Amino acid sequence: MKQLTILLGVAVILGNVPAWPQTKVDLKNQTKTVDFTNSIFTRPVKTGTTLPATCTSGDMFFRLAVTPGTNLYACTSTNTWTQLANSGTVPLPGGLTGQVLGTDGAAVGWRNLAAGVSGSLKTTLGTTDYTIDADTTVLTRKASSEQVTGLWNFDLGVALTPRTTPASPADGQIWYDSGMQRFQCQQNGGTVDCVSGITANDPTVAQWNEEFCGGVDPGGNGTIGSLGWRGSTTGTGAALNASVDSDANHPCVFQLSSGTSSGGGSAIFLGQPSGYQSMQGWSSQEFELQFIFRLGSALTNQVFRAGLADVAASANPANRIDVRVTGGVDAQYMFEACSAGTCATPAASGVAVDVNWHRIRVFRKAGDNVNTVRYCMDGCSSTQQILSNVPVTAMSVFSSIYNPAGGSTSSTLKLDWFSGYLKGISRW
Repeated sequence: MKQLTILLGVAVILGNVPAWPQTKVDLKNQTKTVDFTNSIFTRPVKTGTTLPATCTSGDMFFRLAVTPGTNLYACTSTNTWTQLANSGTVPLPGGLTGQVLGTDGAAVGWRNLAAGVSGSLKTTLGTTDYTIDADTTVLTRKASSEQVTGLWNFDLGVALTPRTTPASPADGQIWYDSGMQRFQCQQNGGTVDCVSGITANDPTVAQWNEEFCGGVDPGGNGTIGSLGWRGSTTGTGAALNASVDSDANHPCVFQLSSGTSSGGGSAIFLGQPSGYQSMQGWSSQEFELQFIFRLGSALTNQVFRAGLADVAASANPANRIDVRVTGGVDAQYMFEACSAGTCATPAASGVAVDVNWHRIRVFRKAGDNVNTVRYCMDGCSSTQQILSNVPVTAMSVFSSIYNPAGGSTSSTLKLDWFSGYLKGISRW
């Protein structure tokens, strides 16, 4: 026995006893808590430059050949790898339901989407998209397939950015013309001024208003009114008189008398004391003149005119556009246009000649061709346009009554009110 003990000891020393086999630890089943804090290093997932061809859901892989911070992949289904993008920089969205990821230029974060100043934004979190739209109960939207309906109220007005005229404007289009400095509209195939009202401080518009109350005619022919009217009389009995036959409805009536001389009569022209042309370049501009008048007695041989002419103190100007009556010839007021003594065919106004008060309008509206003129009388339910023999010279507002050659019976013309405007050029 003693000998056996000695032999075993020698055998151990000499290594002749077989060693026991080494056993590996089953980390899954043989550990309760794993703490790698004191490990020399840890590598919890497989690494490589190429994703494995096969994987099982739940596998993870650290890929080396990609942008740092986006290396981590997960097997989301059999043999399908999904990159956990920005895994190193994007904050996790846990507990942030309904928020959106945004950045302030320095950092990213999840934030609530607040409504805009108008309170019209709304959001919808769908299964695949996060959408932002306008709340149509607050702000009506306009897409290509929709129409805006109802009445919109803008308490501060609508501002249109000044621009040049569109190359091909469509009917219904409105813009503010930067060159003309006015609102323009396209209607019925033509461009017109949207705002027809004239304001006193519009530098592009000459304006006149005359009630024929007070003021002395610069020509020394009587009291005519506040504007620069030039008076002219020729022959026996021809006269200019103020406040004749006035009444409550027509308090300041100005009267022109033809007198009793052959070829005699009276006329007034609106113009500077040194001249008579009150509208330079008028033939291509928008304008309107209105006279309120009546004939003091039935005309027998006299001629009455009111409109535009280029020569003062002339019974029969070579260049004129006017409404006229020739006693004993015309049963209606007639519209005429004459250039260099050649006249277009007169057009009947449809208003009978009588001794009642009437209103004349002579005008050219936006969109009309140059060298054309329109007329109407009284209610102006319709207008007539003359396209030929319209003079192009500078003109003056005028009115006259006179006896042609051989005439000797006096008649009168009474003016109660006058107004006019001319766009685009100065008055004188």
